[in-house]
Amino acid sequence: MLGWKVTDINRNSIFAKDEYRLSYQKDTIVKALPGTLGIMLFDTEHNANAFAGCRAHLLSSGITIPSEPPKIIRVESIGVEFIPSLIATSASAGELDCYYRNDPPIYFIKPPRGTVCYPAVKVLD
Repeated sequence: MLGWKVTDINRNSIFAKDEYRLSYQKDTIVKALPGTLGIMLFDTEHNANAFAGCRAHLLSSGITIPSEPPKIIRVESIGVEFIPSLIATSASAGELDCYYRNDPPIYFIKPPRGTVCYPAVKVLD
């Protein structure tokens, strides 16, 4: 499936921190870390842009966001699609570790429209 990944200006995971922060360089295959939901991307460019444009909402929820505008890159999915019913609200390594262990106190939200996860992607742009 052709998908769209929202990254920072340097083509890294836009919100994830530490070991969860991945780099998306053109013509590379990026694999999700074992035990995670997979690489989060969007099913349409429109949905990726909507997520990238939610900066005001993210600021009001206390999430630290980069000062530069996000970059949207095309990727080709690899593996079996997974659509999460809930995602963690924080992208810090500590919070994500808790999320994957299912340890409270973690705040969960419904994922943004068009969210799909895959075990790996090939970066096209």
